[in-house]
Amino acid sequence: MFCEGFSPYEPFWEHYLEHWKESLARPQEVGGWYEELMSDPLEVVRILASFCSVPFTKVEERRGVPEEVLLRKQMFFRKGMVGDWKNHMSREMGRKLDDVVEDKLKGSGLVF
Repeated sequence: MFCEGFSPYEPFWEHYLEHWKESLARPQEVGGWYEELMSDPLEVVRILASFCSVPFTKVEERRGVPEEVLLRKQMFFRKGMVGDWKNHMSREMGRKLDDVVEDKLKGSGLVF
């Protein structure tokens, strides 16, 4: 369904490319890429909160609110391990998704 354009997060590709462009224009302010999330998830939570104009206060930091947000986030997402897609998709599905990604990101400078 995702490859056909059906997603509860529409318009997914427009959002994704907008984030990419903003991360190029303001790299210190816009984060949230997979590599950053895997290396320092707590910092990504802080960056995203600031980006959404709701940074954590000093009191919230002392009370561990960023850690609570991170733990809640983990309830909604799969592991996110490199190569884990093979446990959820066939090779044919993976190739089809690769084709969709290539088509949607064409000309953006964003490559995988």
